[in-house]
Amino acid sequence: MRIRAEQIKKEFYRKSRGSNIFDAVSTCDFAMDEGTLTVIKGRSGGGKSTLINMLSGILVPTEGKVLYGDIDIYKMNDRELSCYRNSHIGYVPQGKSAIASLTVMENIMLPGILYGFRNEIEAVRLMDKFGISHLRDAMPEELSGGELRRMAIARALIKKPDVLFADEPTGDLDDENTTTVFEILREVADNGTAVLVVTHESDASKYADKVFRMDAGELSEE
Repeated sequence: MRIRAEQIKKEFYRKSRGSNIFDAVSTCDFAMDEGTLTVIKGRSGGGKSTLINMLSGILVPTEGKVLYGDIDIYKMNDRELSCYRNSHIGYVPQGKSAIASLTVMENIMLPGILYGFRNEIEAVRLMDKFGISHLRDAMPEELSGGELRRMAIARALIKKPDVLFADEPTGDLDDENTTTVFEILREVADNGTAVLVVTHESDASKYADKVFRMDAGELSEE
């Protein structure tokens, strides 16, 4: 499936001297295909997270549209979009995103459980693949940063999404775990998923098929 954004932008209103309209993301086009890993680099505050949130169905653009194949996702109502996201989109957010009261296994299965779908076989497969099967009954507080991130990626993949978004997935990891996470994301793309990573890691480019840079809301291809 091809994911593309056509002439999207995002404005925010804030109190300030002069104009009170702030362009978090200036008007841009963007596209990504299945089986590819795309990286967007840039400093904090440059608009990367705002862009990825628009592309993933979380944040409605001020202008433009986001298409998954021929489907304009922002023409759906909230319920339809939530169901579509759960079925087709995986998302790895910044920082720690585990539910503290759930085990590793329960955290990974959560996207399915919310819709009455328990796929323990797939959860076990993902834990084995990412080297955390021995932690299935552990609580998040017992995990290292790298283990938590692998769990978050497994949770994002439990419904076998068409596209995976990862927002600063290595922001708080050491070099070894950073390499592990990017190798996992590269493998996910090689297996047919469209993967988009927002990061400040300079080494991310070597894992990518396409690299973009975002500064002050402006997107450009490197």
